[in-house]
Amino acid sequence: PVNHRPEALLRIEHASVRYGATVALDDVGLEIRSGEVHGLVGENGAGKSTLLRLAMGLASSDSGRVALAPGARLDWAPQEPSLPADLSERLYALAAIYA
Repeated sequence: PVNHRPEALLRIEHASVRYGATVALDDVGLEIRSGEVHGLVGENGAGKSTLLRLAMGLASSDSGRVALAPGARLDWAPQEPSLPADLSERLYALAAIYA
């Protein structure tokens, strides 16, 4: 049979990440193909953020391989966005200027 599955946009193979004695990821594998939608859930400290940072190239693995297809782009929104404390004052001032 012919395999018509699209090539993986993101492939992580046998990735392990340790922070000192703490194992954040242990032999993790993941493939995401065009058109697929994935959710990443788990308890605090399970390695979700580490996996995303690894996929985006913001962290490196102690072992394994991460490959992002040419032209592919990863975006994410942090769990707790950091906004300037005076944002509401800035928006109010901006609204007054354009009103």
